[in-house]
Amino acid sequence: MTPVFPAAEYDRRLAALRATLKDKDLDAVVVHTPENVCYLSGHATPGYYTYQCLIVTADGEAALLMRETETVNAAETTYFERITGYPDSSDPVLATANLLAEVAPGARAVGVEARSWFLPPEPFLRLGALLDAAGTRVTHIDDALAQARLVKSPLEIEQIRAAARSTNAGMAAAAAAAVPGVSERTVAAAAFGGLIASGSEYFGMEPFVASGPRAGTIHASWTDRVIGENEPVLLEMSATTGRYNAPLMHTVWTGPLTGEPAAMAAPARRPGTRP
Repeated sequence: MTPVFPAAEYDRRLAALRATLKDKDLDAVVVHTPENVCYLSGHATPGYYTYQCLIVTADGEAALLMRETETVNAAETTYFERITGYPDSSDPVLATANLLAEVAPGARAVGVEARSWFLPPEPFLRLGALLDAAGTRVTHIDDALAQARLVKSPLEIEQIRAAARSTNAGMAAAAAAAVPGVSERTVAAAAFGGLIASGSEYFGMEPFVASGPRAGTIHASWTDRVIGENEPVLLEMSATTGRYNAPLMHTVWTGPLTGEPAAMAAPARRPGTRP
């Protein structure tokens, strides 16, 4: 898979981050959150459950560190030349400190993410101790990274719109399949098919289907339950293109809307649409 965006888009993002580092008097930043790593480098893999990080220095260096088996993915999805893999038998936290010493020798201050779910307390504290032992001050930089991603570029908006079109296709396929006598599993299969056929890559979260008494349960996975007459079917899904998502939730009713269900649906109906 080639990089989602041209090199200039990533160069712009890295340049903005480097400006932030200089403004905060930081020599480098170590990024662990997969979304931030992807935003800054393009590196995307379903294997984000293993340790990975991105190091960006204020003076122009950048390097990726990840499990050895993931380096092929990084080579295909990024423009980076410096991609380092660590074997499963090694200590990735120590590898991070060593790589940082290579790309930012003598660093006085380094930014890290203190709120990343992908850097648990033990490795977070150990990385901090290693940097402290090297005479490097650690600063938390979570807010600056989040702020950088807040305003989308025109190229990002194109990806989000493509994801939205695919979500609509998956939702339409699932809604058409959600009829009495059909199982939730069959509806989920229709959603998967509609999403993938219309352009979605692997999802950040799978489609959800919940019918009847389960319809009020958010994030409920499909079951073998058979959908009945005159009951709700909750559908949730989000296609993904270029790792950008467009989530959507709809409720389908397997029969004519009357009484309380009709009253609940009225406020959500767009002007000009049929009941």
